Amino acid sequence: MKRQPIRLAPRRATTLDRIDKAVDSTLNKTRSWGPARQAGVVLATYAAHAGALGRGSVLLPYQLVPNEFGLWQSVGFDSLLGGAFLGLHVLRRRKGTSRKRELPPAPEIGKRALLTTIGALAVAYRWSGYVAALVDGFVYRATPTATPAMGRALQVLGGHLAWLVVGVSVLAVVPALEMRDGRVRWNREKATAWYRFKWKTDWLWWVAGGYCASALIFNVADGLNHFLVPPTLFDDDTLVTKMVNPDEGRGVASILVGGVAPCVTAPWWEEVLYRGFLLRALERLCGRADVATVVSSLLFAAHHLSLTAALPLAALGATWSYLYLASGNLLVPVAIHALWNARVFAGTVLGL
Repeated sequence: MKRQPIRLAPRRATTLDRIDKAVDSTLNKTRSWGPARQAGVVLATYAAHAGALGRGSVLLPYQLVPNEFGLWQSVGFDSLLGGAFLGLHVLRRRKGTSRKRELPPAPEIGKRALLTTIGALAVAYRWSGYVAALVDGFVYRATPTATPAMGRALQVLGGHLAWLVVGVSVLAVVPALEMRDGRVRWNREKATAWYRFKWKTDWLWWVAGGYCASALIFNVADGLNHFLVPPTLFDDDTLVTKMVNPDEGRGVASILVGGVAPCVTAPWWEEVLYRGFLLRALERLCGRADVATVVSSLLFAAHHLSLTAALPLAALGATWSYLYLASGNLLVPVAIHALWNARVFAGTVLGL
């Protein structure tokens, strides 16, 4: 008697399978979109966050963790959306359906060249502070009628542009110097490796999802920060906070001038420096992306010279490092950083 083959019942698609399939369908439709169309969707997501998503929340029936700061009594819509994006990303990573992104090869840089570059950048950063003071004095001497708001805005912008110009020059020269045939030569490939973006790829959902995930991670880190930092330290008043919220004389001109550095040039330069250069160089030297992420994120937080914001900034730095490594595109953290700073600046200045 011939034995009949055993037929296995087809596996029923689970809810997670259907969600994964829907995500795949959406991604396949948007992969062919050009940069302008992708930017439109990102800006729409950003506008939604600046409005209802950034302000609304779901009130919890009880406080998640009892505390005297009034934290964790509700969950913001932005955190819920960030959790949804994180959940989808983890799901697709576990199922193996997410596309693997290739990072551009990290230029070969030795330990001595790395330390020399970091030292040169530290000197440049310190020097830019003196430029800011010179700009401040020049503004008040050249234009006695300048308002305190405009003076602070020009001071921040002048110091930042000085740091930007010298920092870019350092990255374009110091790591790119090589000894060949007994002569020092400049390697153009190394000089431009830190600034490479990929505009003509599907970066849309990396930016939109990464921005929302950043909001969730920041909210959690900021809540924990209240337990770790003494309350008296939250009264610190930096030059930037004075600039965006001065006592008098704030006008449209000072707001526009003051917004150039935090919303335009700083996000690009800081991502080039901490993700494009430092993260990749450390990863190459130690051979571990996780160690490179931690070190570069701590330096990113220390750069902002704010003890009260150190933990949230380090959390953001680690998040943007991961997004860069996962997406393979420096444009992703640059865009998220620019949107983030613009939201903070607009919220402080315009009360959004």
